[in-house]
Amino acid sequence: MNPYGEEAPLVDLAVFPEWILQEDENLLIINKPGWLVCHPSKNGPLSSLVGVVREHTGAEKLHLVARLDRVERLRARPGGGGSYLGGVSPQVVPQ
Repeated sequence: MNPYGEEAPLVDLAVFPEWILQEDENLLIINKPGWLVCHPSKNGPLSSLVGVVREHTGAEKLHLVARLDRVERLRARPGGGGSYLGGVSPQVVPQ
């Protein structure tokens, strides 16, 4: 059973800054909740991590660089959210 109903809720932009662990002109590190998908969805920009970050930063492009807690998370408790490193500028994205 999905605790959020048929569809996950939209992100409240007033709450989103609480998820930010680190932010500068090049990087954004976010503690993403488990119910939020990463990639844009048909439900608009506030329904995905990429969409919300674009709204928050005004960036046209966003590059998800890495999930920071993946190895530890698989050992501790699979599923759910996690911490993501996002590159706001292309200089920080590995080639």
